[in-house]
Amino acid sequence: MRAAPGFTLIELLLVLTIMAILAGAAVSTFDGDDLELETAARQVAADLATAQTLAMQCRLPVGLAADLLTGRTTFVLADGTPPRAAETRLRNLGRLSPADLERLLSAQSHGERGYGAVRITVADFDDDAQVVFDADGAPSAGGLFELALGGSWLRVRCAAASGRITTTAP
Repeated sequence: MRAAPGFTLIELLLVLTIMAILAGAAVSTFDGDDLELETAARQVAADLATAQTLAMQCRLPVGLAADLLTGRTTFVLADGTPPRAAETRLRNLGRLSPADLERLLSAQSHGERGYGAVRITVADFDDDAQVVFDADGAPSAGGLFELALGGSWLRVRCAAASGRITTTAP
């Protein structure tokens, strides 16, 4: 009598063991530092998009500034002042609706408290550490924020003409 075609238990266990080893190797190549760096880069990109949106909604120049010493980012007006510090001046403008004024004053960037172990190593927008979007959403200058952690880095770029925001790796 012939044995039925198929795999033996030993063959199945061997294949499962090889697959488990390969899966473990694949998971270990993406470590926590890469994830933390990617998260910080996405937060900077989201903050740039928020500054651009605030500028268009409020019809007022709004930007994002980086402090390389503290590693923090903050929403700013065209003169580099955070909106909350310029509240009286903004109220006296008389051209912002109460909803727009509240939206502007309550906006907080992800980086106001820093990005943990991730450092902002470069903030270059025509030799300035901030980019300001005008009422049309166009940036004052194109440039980038470079974030680093360990030996890895990512760049968050803002295109000069379009204001398009992208993240690039080495």
